[in-house]
Amino acid sequence: MMRGDPQKLINKFGKTHQNALRLAEVVSIAVRVEPELLRLARLTLVPEANAGDEADL
Repeated sequence: MMRGDPQKLINKFGKTHQNALRLAEVVSIAVRVEPELLRLARLTLVPEANAGDEADL
């Protein structure tokens, strides 16, 4: 389990997983993110992301 300052963890993740972080931002308003919603969000709202970015998230 990762521990520490949340913003530092987000920044660290974003340095190596920029598209996954953007995808996380897009779906962050959802209470629960089913795989179908994540896929749809990736394809429509973050088209530069790929399936690997989706998996990283």
